[in-house]
Amino acid sequence: MAGSAGSDFMIPESVVNRVRCCRCRGRLLHYEDVLSCESCEIIFDTYGAVPVMIAPDNPFFGGRDLKSSTASGFNERLISRVGRFVPGISLDLGRAPVMGQLRRLGRTGDGVCLIVGAGSETELLDFLRSCYREVVVTDVVQGPDVSVVCDGAELPFEDAAFDCVIAMAVLEHVLDPETVIAEFHRVLKPGGVVAADTPFMQQVHMRAYDFTRFTDLGYRWLFRRFEEAERGVSVGPGSALAWSIMYFFRAFAWNRMSTFVLTAIARLGFFWLKYFDYILARRPGGRDAAAGFYFVGIKRDAGQVDNALTAADLPKQFSGL
Repeated sequence: MAGSAGSDFMIPESVVNRVRCCRCRGRLLHYEDVLSCESCEIIFDTYGAVPVMIAPDNPFFGGRDLKSSTASGFNERLISRVGRFVPGISLDLGRAPVMGQLRRLGRTGDGVCLIVGAGSETELLDFLRSCYREVVVTDVVQGPDVSVVCDGAELPFEDAAFDCVIAMAVLEHVLDPETVIAEFHRVLKPGGVVAADTPFMQQVHMRAYDFTRFTDLGYRWLFRRFEEAERGVSVGPGSALAWSIMYFFRAFAWNRMSTFVLTAIARLGFFWLKYFDYILARRPGGRDAAAGFYFVGIKRDAGQVDNALTAADLPKQFSGL
């Protein structure tokens, strides 16, 4: 980063000089506790060792006090506490195959991985650190492992900066997923790996910051510029049914506290439905009724662009009933 030492920030040394203005990709100058773009002269704040690379006119995050938020800024602390004592209602069947593909395709002990939307995830972070030399953690707010605060639609990195990009349970919370995926493609090196997990049938969560759902084919089309390594059901029909029942209970709530109580009752009564996922998620009908999907893909080399998925080919990939 022009005018600054890499050790000033939590960004790994191999990436710090590849950080750019999120708006124009200009180089940055470091002045005390702010960063300034050489080209468009946007000023970015820094909170300690964490640069906040969000433009002031960003429609969602430009005016937020990002320093006072944690773990994506939207987690309900009371729900998190209740969740420690009440059984969960969904199974994450996508974690193992995604990790398997990353272990196979990753550059063990080498390369740099970017996590977009870290939330409070720790298990995946530890795993990625075993697969890549360095991991850059980003989110829209500060968190314990966040290296850069930024918006996935305007990633503050130069082209081809990373060997892997990860976005788990993120794309439903962005207003324009196409733009975010284009950013993933831009910052990945040729041959780089992308891995993502997004719901299909799940009720509104994270309140006002929940926008989009994807079918299996809709999800594949979103990643059409990537060669598919693997895709599948991450959360199955049993979990989808349990989520629906829980939100049916929540529909009777009259305030936030009653929502917490009804949520706990529904989870205690119907958590067992998730275990049907072990059977149903592997069936063709299970793909039609899944709660979510995962995708692992590879960025093609420039000479392979013509092999991208076409609209005419997409229906041939349907595997439901």
